Amino acid sequence: MNKYLKTIHRSSLIGLYCSMALVAIVVAINYFSKWRITGISLPMGRAMLIAGTVLAVLVTAVAILTIRRFTPKIRRLDDVEQKLRLYAGNTARLYYTVLATVAIESLFVILSGNTILIMVTLLLVMMLFLAYPNMYKIKVDLGLDDETMKNLFGDKYICEKKDDSENEENQ
Repeated sequence: MNKYLKTIHRSSLIGLYCSMALVAIVVAINYFSKWRITGISLPMGRAMLIAGTVLAVLVTAVAILTIRRFTPKIRRLDDVEQKLRLYAGNTARLYYTVLATVAIESLFVILSGNTILIMVTLLLVMMLFLAYPNMYKIKVDLGLDDETMKNLFGDKYICEKKDDSENEENQ
């Protein structure tokens, strides 16, 4: 099960950091570099703007729908290893797909010089921040209990302590 946790961690870090680096490079090239690509015609630049925006919206919609529909299905499974395997695959697909989309959007920005696409690309990176799977998000997404989380994460996991008044009411 540890290999699935490493896959989740590795794919999310690669997707997030590489996406942030690509956006930073594109911003640096676009605003601070003295060279520009000027061989693209105005209609081609507009076509890249439209294609980039449509691509970003489609990837965002598919990612949100996948997270919304796939996570409850995983939560209903009984086997923890199967839950982690499916969640790791879903996380890797999400982060690598968004990374590829950010790379395409970055190419469009460099070729067309259109800075509107930078904002669309930043929204994709923001989505990666919001979907980042830390251990507590994994617990909620997979519906795991405290004992399973202790087995998976060891001392890193701090379980929620219940008040004494709640314990007395339950007894």
